[in-house]
Amino acid sequence: MRDFREARAILSRQIQTEGHLYYPFRVAGEYATFVTRWFPELDDAESEELRGAAEHALTRMGRLSDQERFMRHTREARAKLESVVQRCAGGDDSLDVKNQSD
Repeated sequence: MRDFREARAILSRQIQTEGHLYYPFRVAGEYATFVTRWFPELDDAESEELRGAAEHALTRMGRLSDQERFMRHTREARAKLESVVQRCAGGDDSLDVKNQSD
């Protein structure tokens, strides 16, 4: 989790400073890859931390311009982040990170 926390701190700064671009959100979508790999080993607090990180990115994503919000990369990232929230909240125990978009 240390590496995730360091990466999340960098990404959070980018979302704050470059939040009008889709790039940091595309990277945040990769939280799904992390969850897919590590979910079975996460405790409740770590799962909640991941859910919160995904929810934060989704909230900030809502501030993108229409053009950025509806780009393919942004739609795919949103689908992945929503899957992270669902899984970490005790929903679906599987997480398919391939081809997730609106």
